[in-house]
Amino acid sequence: MPTHLIVGLLALALGAVPTWFWQANRYDTLIAKEAQTAAERLAKANQDALDKTVELQRKKDAALKAAEARAAALRAAAAGAAAESDGLRAQLAEARVQLSSSTCSSITRYADTLSQLFDQCQGQLVTLASKADGHASDVRTLLDSWPKQ
Repeated sequence: MPTHLIVGLLALALGAVPTWFWQANRYDTLIAKEAQTAAERLAKANQDALDKTVELQRKKDAALKAAEARAAALRAAAAGAAAESDGLRAQLAEARVQLSSSTCSSITRYADTLSQLFDQCQGQLVTLASKADGHASDVRTLLDSWPKQ
């Protein structure tokens, strides 16, 4: 009887070993497939992130290029305003000279005061316009380069 028991246990063990190996191989295959799926998902997520980064970089670069073009146009406009202002200043200086030879001293003082006041206002206006244009350009650059969903 003990021989039958030993033979039965041995047969059971010999039958269980292949089953155990088969089950281990099956689980190894499942684990490998899950690892491959996870790696593919990670690679796709990385590619999507890279594509989004490149797209945002292009938008930012385009916004900066547009901002540089606006800044150049604003500098040209400021230079034009300064040239116009210089021309007006020269005309006022000429008028001041003509009025100074006038016989009425009150007219001369009045024109001189107006000329000085206009000079100050004109200088402040050019400075203010230049700063306002710069701020407007900065806002536009930020809005153009900001990511949109």
